[in-house]
Amino acid sequence: MTIINDKIYQNFMMKEKKDESSVCLDTSKKSPKEILSDFVQTTTAHGFTHAYNSKTLAGKVIWSLLCVAAIIVVVIQVSTLLSTFFKAPTDVKIKVVFDPDVEFPAVTICNLNPARKSQISLLDKGVQQMLNGTAENDDKLQLQNRTSHDNSSNDVSSYELENIELSEQPTNMVTEYLTKMTFEATIVDMDEKTRREIGHQLEDLLVDCSWRGRKCNVSDFKLHNNLDYGNCYTFNSGLKMIGNKLMKVEKKTTNKPSPKHGLSLTLYIEQDEYIPLLAQSAGIRLSVHPPRIMPFPEDTGSTISPGSQVDVGVRKFEIVRQPLPYDGSDCFDSLRLSDEELWEINSFSQAFNMSYDVKGCQKTCYQKLVVEMCQCGDAEYPFNNLAAFQYRNYTVCQPDNKVQAKCVEHAMKKFTSNSKTSCYCPQSCRDVQYLTSSTSSMWPADSYKPQLLKSLFNRDSSLGEKIRSLHNAQTEGPELIRKNMVKVNVYFQELNYERITEVPAYEEANLLSDIGGAMGLWIGMSVLTLGEFMLLIVSLIRHIVTRMISGGTRVVASHRNSDLNTRDLNINMVLGGTAKTLHK
Repeated sequence: MTIINDKIYQNFMMKEKKDESSVCLDTSKKSPKEILSDFVQTTTAHGFTHAYNSKTLAGKVIWSLLCVAAIIVVVIQVSTLLSTFFKAPTDVKIKVVFDPDVEFPAVTICNLNPARKSQISLLDKGVQQMLNGTAENDDKLQLQNRTSHDNSSNDVSSYELENIELSEQPTNMVTEYLTKMTFEATIVDMDEKTRREIGHQLEDLLVDCSWRGRKCNVSDFKLHNNLDYGNCYTFNSGLKMIGNKLMKVEKKTTNKPSPKHGLSLTLYIEQDEYIPLLAQSAGIRLSVHPPRIMPFPEDTGSTISPGSQVDVGVRKFEIVRQPLPYDGSDCFDSLRLSDEELWEINSFSQAFNMSYDVKGCQKTCYQKLVVEMCQCGDAEYPFNNLAAFQYRNYTVCQPDNKVQAKCVEHAMKKFTSNSKTSCYCPQSCRDVQYLTSSTSSMWPADSYKPQLLKSLFNRDSSLGEKIRSLHNAQTEGPELIRKNMVKVNVYFQELNYERITEVPAYEEANLLSDIGGAMGLWIGMSVLTLGEFMLLIVSLIRHIVTRMISGGTRVVASHRNSDLNTRDLNINMVLGGTAKTLHK
C-alpha cells in the first residue's frame, strides 16, 4: 500500500510541475550582487579574482588599482591601434619581374624646327615678315604693340584689372621669344590640316625604319601637332586611324633585349627648311613614354644632333598604388569613370584619344585657370569645344596684348604657388614609366658614307631629289648627310623590370592580433574571457527583465499557494480513497 501511494504521489507531482511551467515564469533567484560575486570568483581575468579573494584590505586595494591601471593602458593601446588601422597605412614591396614578352614603349620623334620655310606663305603677311626677318621697324613695333583699341574692354572675368601693371609693356620681351609666341598664337587659330602642312612631313623625315629586324613605314606612326616642335610622330602609340576614326590597336611587344630587337630609325631633318627665329639649333627631339599616353617632348624629351647615332637603352619601371582609404589619398582608375568624366579632368584624352596621366591633368587644370581668369586660352594646350571647358570656344591669349599677357602670367604664378586651386590630379593606380640611358657615336662612318649616299641617290623622296640636284654628289653629298641625318636605336637593355607595389601595412588580422595581445598582456583576457563577460551581461539583463515583471510574478505566486493547498487536499483524498478500496 505504501508503494502504491508513493507512485501515485510521484505521478501527481510530475503533472503539477508541468502545470506550473505553463503558468509560472522561469526567474533567476540570484541577486545582482550574487551574480557579480560568482563572476569574479570564476573569471579567467585573474586580476578581478585576486582583488575579490584578498583577505586584507591592502591586498584588495592594490589588486583593484592594478586592475584599473591595466584597463586604462588597454583602452589607450586599443584606441591607438584603431587610429592606426583607420589611417590605412601602406608598405612598399619591390619585386624584380621577368617578362618574356615585355610591352615596348611608344617612341615620339619631332623636328626641332616647327615650321618649314617653304610653307610660311600659309601664314599672314605680318608673321611671314617677322619670321623672314624682313619686317620694317615700324611693322615690328606695330606687331609687338598690337592690342585691342581699348584694353579695358578685354573681358577678364574674375581677374582684377588693377592687378595688371599696364606700364610693363610686352616690348621688353626678347625678340626671339616674342616671335615664337606670336607664331604659336597664329598657328593655334589655324585649322588642323593647315597646321600639319606647315610642319615637317613624315615622308621626308623618315628615311629608314625597322622594328625587330623588319621594315616599318609611315603607317606605323601616329601624327599629333605640338606647338613647340610642330608635327610629331609616335611609333607604337596604341592608336591608329581606321577609316575616319581613331581606334585602339594592339601594342607592340618584344621578347629579346639588344638593338636588333628594338626600333631603328634613320631620319632626315631638312636643315634648308629651318627658320632661324624659330629653331636656333638643329636636330631631333626624342621622347620615350607609355603607349596611349600623351607625349610632352618639351618636358621629358632629349635632343639628338645630326651626324650621330644614338643608342637609347630602356628599362621598364612599374608602380602599383592602393586606392582610398589607403594613405588618405586616392589613385586614378579609368575604369571607374565614364569618358565624359575623364575628359573633364584631362582635355588631352578627348582631343587626342589618350589615356589619363597626371601631367595631362595638370596642364588641363592650368588651362582651366587661364580661361577662368583671362577669358582666353594659353596657345600651348587645347581648350576649344572640349568638355573640360563646357564645350565653349575661346580666343587665344595674345602675347602682344598687355592685358592678356599679364593675366596669363598671373595665372601661371597662381597655379605654381601654394595657393589652393580646384585641381584634382591623382596618381594613376598603375603607372608605367620608362627609364632611358643613351650613348652616341659619329654616324655615318667615312667608309659607310659612299654606300649610304648611293642608296639615297635612287630614293623617290625629297632627300633623293636633293642629292640628285647637287652639282657634285660625291663631294657635297657626305656634307649634306652629316648636317641633316641622324640614326636612333631604341631597345630594351633587359627584360627584367622593377615593380613597386603598395600593400596594406595594417589589416584586420593585424588589428585583432594586436588588440588580443594587449588585452592578454595587461589583463589576462582572451576570446573565451570575452564569452564570460557576455554571459555576465546576459545574466544581468535577465535579472532586470525578471524584476520588471515581478508584479505579475507575485500574483502568480499567490495563486500558486492556493493551488498547493488544493493539491495537498487532492492528494489526501486520492490516497484515502485508494486505501479504502484496498481494504475492501
